[in-house]
Amino acid sequence: MKLIKIPLVLSFLSVIFLTVACEDTENTPESGTISGVITFLETWPETGTISISLNTSWPPTGAPYAFKTIESDDLNANNEYSYSFENVAFDAYKSIVVSWQDPTDTNSATNQHALGAYGGITAPYFMDATSITVSVDNHEELNLDFSADLSLIDETVPSESGTISGVITFLETWPETGTISISLNTSWPPTGAPYAFKTIESDDLNANNEYSYSFENIAFGIYASIIVSWQDPDDLNPMTNQYTLGAHGGTDPT
Repeated sequence: MKLIKIPLVLSFLSVIFLTVACEDTENTPESGTISGVITFLETWPETGTISISLNTSWPPTGAPYAFKTIESDDLNANNEYSYSFENVAFDAYKSIVVSWQDPTDTNSATNQHALGAYGGITAPYFMDATSITVSVDNHEELNLDFSADLSLIDETVPSESGTISGVITFLETWPETGTISISLNTSWPPTGAPYAFKTIESDDLNANNEYSYSFENIAFGIYASIIVSWQDPDDLNPMTNQYTLGAHGGTDPT
């Protein structure tokens, strides 16, 4: 009978050991959670998209590990937003960043503008963001709170064209014949028609013989001159009938 009892006890202990080992494996986390609260400062923008991202590199060298879009309706009465990244793979993450995407910039490398980062205090790039490591021993990184400054957003739409303007002071007596005009030229001396021009009448001048001119919706580029000239009505040759009376920046009357 003694020979029978010994293997039964060993068998019972083996079952207990296997059961405990299985329970430990089931309780080991395989991923982590990162969460916190973002406090938004100043006014929500009228354009663009605001998001929060979890990044494996900072500055970013590619797409974020994870991100979420944030709407103004997602904030509570205190302008706070509770975020959470779940099922996060064990790894070191360089930053948690809130950013605004400029809708007028189609370049993905430049259209994201940081508004705040966990641990980061130096605007506008927040290069001092704090990294976070998610591991078996640190699988719950909670209360990672920070603020996002909406005043860092510039919603100014870039100009697609420009304006050139100024005041011309006319000296001496207005001529009785011919036409006086102002022209904007892409070359000087001119090699063709001006980019833009306007005829000037004596009635357009104020009491000080001044004329306010403006060229609007001007294409971006380099312009060689702004010239005021008189066209001789007796000369029908367009190559010779224009006489320069003055030029922006010009001092030589010839």
